[in-house]
Amino acid sequence: MFRAAVVPVGVAALAVAAAATAAAGAHGLVGAAVGAALVEGFFGAGLLVARCTAQRSPATVMGVAMATYTAKIALLGLFLVLFRGTEAFHPDSFGASVIVCAVVWLVAEARAVARLRVPLDVTVPPSPPRHDRR
Repeated sequence: MFRAAVVPVGVAALAVAAAATAAAGAHGLVGAAVGAALVEGFFGAGLLVARCTAQRSPATVMGVAMATYTAKIALLGLFLVLFRGTEAFHPDSFGASVIVCAVVWLVAEARAVARLRVPLDVTVPPSPPRHDRR
């Protein structure tokens, strides 16, 4: 599933980087690259944790998923606070890259999940015998 999302995000990141470079020069390129790297790290970490905990109990998987999500949101918030008002990269290019790459990642991941052929066991228990009284 990781490969199914990384390739389209890479293509989208290149397109955003080209547009950001044309609009804002080198700072735009850096902003777009930082945004794309942040999105790939954010979503890639989620997939990695899901893969590592897939064979555990559902309660463990849910607990680890919630802890991972909380940590990712905290790190994202810390990143945004630390780089607020920075001149190291163009903030509009960064934002555009994050939005475009996140949307592309989600669409690619949804497409990959829709194409999975996971066997589903839907056995219906036999119904009890009916006694008709007339």
